[in-house]
Amino acid sequence: SPQRGFKGSIHKTQIIRIHFPKEDVAVVDGEAKLTGVKELEGSTTVTNVKFTDVMIKQSDRWLIADVRAYVFLPSARANLK
Repeated sequence: SPQRGFKGSIHKTQIIRIHFPKEDVAVVDGEAKLTGVKELEGSTTVTNVKFTDVMIKQSDRWLIADVRAYVFLPSARANLK
């Protein structure tokens, strides 16, 4: 039976902007593209994700404190043509 999953998929990330509200805090905006994710029926998908990470610096290391990721679906208006 076909299985759904991420095995063999490719995840590419691009950083769009980094903002430092404080010396030890970074807000990172980016985009990610996930290709090759297997669906139950056997097809593969491409998913584009926009994200914002909040990072904090502790002991000279940057750690992710929080993440917000968003997938924007096509507008219903785009399908009304």
